[in-house]
Amino acid sequence: MKIQIEDWTITSDVHCWTVRREKTNEKGKVSAKFARYYPSLEQAFIGLAEIMIRVSDARGMEECLSEVRRVKNLIEDEFKKVGIHVPPEEIRS
Repeated sequence: MKIQIEDWTITSDVHCWTVRREKTNEKGKVSAKFARYYPSLEQAFIGLAEIMIRVSDARGMEECLSEVRRVKNLIEDEFKKVGIHVPPEEIRS
């Protein structure tokens, strides 16, 4: 399985879910710039939300809170697409 969210990808194999950010070099070769591993899809989405907030370019409290809301809504929308409801407290920064 492969789920694309912005420049992040969630993939699966028989053992785990992987969250990675792919990078393409000038020759067109794609490599993983960053990867984390999770035992469930829900944990992968929650981990992705945390990562996206941590690596954002937000400056100051207002921008940070705006980014938290943006990422939270993005992740919740992805869950809704597949019929899964995640309580807001599960998506934290």
